[in-house]
Amino acid sequence: MSVSSVIHGRMTTHGGLSALTSTRVYPNVLPQNPTLPAIAYNIIDVVPVHSAGTSSGMAESRVQVDIWSEDYLETITVGVQVVEALGRWSDAGATPVIHDVIEINRSGSYEDTLELHRLMIDFKVILTE
Repeated sequence: MSVSSVIHGRMTTHGGLSALTSTRVYPNVLPQNPTLPAIAYNIIDVVPVHSAGTSSGMAESRVQVDIWSEDYLETITVGVQVVEALGRWSDAGATPVIHDVIEINRSGSYEDTLELHRLMIDFKVILTE
């Protein structure tokens, strides 16, 4: 499995989040004409952690989660559930092993051309590959 599949699995099985978005969690981009609210997420990078000149097997990954909705408050509500699902989450049974997920930034916008609200939440994922 990959960081992407582990993050996807977590967001689609977390009770509070899946109650709002069901399985509408997509890698990279939303499909055309999606049912909203919906989530697109991107794995920005995966950076190996080196120690004493060798690979430790550990890595840090940045993940951006974009929540899309026609309604501002709905975007915020879904965002709260994304943080509940991912924030400070760990999973020793996952492959890769997830040691911690830390929220590092939130920002919102309104996309005029799409007429949609967007909330972007960035996370740092600490993992063992």
